[in-house]
Amino acid sequence: MHIAILTRQIGHYHDARYRASAAAMSRVTVISTANEGGFAEFLADDLGVYAVERLFPDRLAYDAAVRGGRLRGVLNTTLARIVPDALVIPGWATPESSIAISWARRRGIPLILMSETQADDAPRSIIREIIKRRIVSLCDSALVGGPTHADYLTHLGMPPHCIQLGYNAVDNHHFATGAAAARADPVALRHAKGLPERYVLASARFIAKKNLPELVKGYAKAVKAEEGPTPDLVILGDGEERDAIRAASEQSGVSGRVQLPGFRGYDVLPAYYGLAEAFAHVSTVEQWGLVVNEAMAAGLPVLVSEPCGVTRTVVEDGISGLIVRPDTEAIGKAFSRLFKMTPTDRVAMGAAASAAIADWGPDRFGSGIKAAVESARMAERRGPPGLIDRFLLFGLERARIDRVT
Repeated sequence: MHIAILTRQIGHYHDARYRASAAAMSRVTVISTANEGGFAEFLADDLGVYAVERLFPDRLAYDAAVRGGRLRGVLNTTLARIVPDALVIPGWATPESSIAISWARRRGIPLILMSETQADDAPRSIIREIIKRRIVSLCDSALVGGPTHADYLTHLGMPPHCIQLGYNAVDNHHFATGAAAARADPVALRHAKGLPERYVLASARFIAKKNLPELVKGYAKAVKAEEGPTPDLVILGDGEERDAIRAASEQSGVSGRVQLPGFRGYDVLPAYYGLAEAFAHVSTVEQWGLVVNEAMAAGLPVLVSEPCGVTRTVVEDGISGLIVRPDTEAIGKAFSRLFKMTPTDRVAMGAAASAAIADWGPDRFGSGIKAAVESARMAERRGPPGLIDRFLLFGLERARIDRVT
């Protein structure tokens, strides 16, 4: 079997998944359309064990091809040349997915949908739900993150037996071994990286839904309530909310306790996890939250918000982490719980977190893709999309959608 997987770019966690797919199946080709991430550290540069087809050199060229209607010709030509036996697409909202659906259906090629959308990720409109139902009905099987993602896809018409779990994976081994190495030489590493002796780590794009100003306010509330020493807060990342985060730190009186070092590269990131006491991620909306995977693989207790897909799938409150509402009061109480834990308790919770995420690594993605492909191959082959679906797919080919709902 020759499997083709469509993606916008190949980040480090994509690479780990595709390597696992190649190990699970005989031949895998990844078709990368834009080849540019939101920041340079996101992209993987050491790819192996699977073939790669790069359609455009960067996001600018990709966007121009979408607007000019040239993406169809480039993608169709690539698919005709590599001749996959099954095609895996990244959701229902990208132009390349619409083109790939049309191409596969015209040729009777099994079609697998990857999705990480939950029912409550956004307000739902009747028209959008009808459109999504029609697109989902054109696919044969799916790979999703966890049960909540499967429930939503079932709501959109995908039969439950055609849905596999395991989409949201990172390279657990990379974070576990890197964190362990950092803990073996903590003093020197803290000095080299300018890190405080004790800290809680957060890592995210600085955008509104990541809720970082509220994280800071909740942290400040807990710090002020404690009589003894408390860890600092280190937030990795950057983006449009940086000023709001700084303002929240200053207004809450903890500006000297909150560090914003910026993005950190994939190779050094495990050390920041390894030297931390815990990890916090309190998004108001989050399809999954891969940074939580990273933290749990590194053996950290996690303070996570209930809306996150990873929270609902993997984290057990009080055992592998602390689950909170994404508001200042609840976040503050959770930080207070964390501050009152003994080092032994934190280590035990971190070990439980590591054990909980162990079954959700790249191998789970590889086996999930393999099972989804087998399910798609067993489905009844159908003809080309009907007139309404062709019109819908053609319209979506030139749509520029940055937020999937």
